[in-house]
Amino acid sequence: MLTWLGSLPDWIKFILILGVFFVAYVIYSTIHYNQIKKQILNMQNELAPGDFILTQSGLYGTLISVGEKTARLKIAEHMEIVIDRFSIKERVVDDEVKEEAAAV
Repeated sequence: MLTWLGSLPDWIKFILILGVFFVAYVIYSTIHYNQIKKQILNMQNELAPGDFILTQSGLYGTLISVGEKTARLKIAEHMEIVIDRFSIKERVVDDEVKEEAAAV
């Protein structure tokens, strides 16, 4: 079937095999990236005031308001900051983490 492949030098066969693996890696990476992106966008769209969140810089706080590009975050009593909405890493649901963050 692929008799012409047998007449190629070994280094070209090696390059072809590497090319196949590279293309497979790029396809896998793209699919994985799109899945992660979809999960992050879903989480971003479900954010609501009152959610306890963790930012990418490691700040814990309670969302006060969520705009199209920014969010107001209460990080301590009488201390609010404005952050970029897309710097929110995750919504915290673990009660132990919430209690520990509130105790500090």
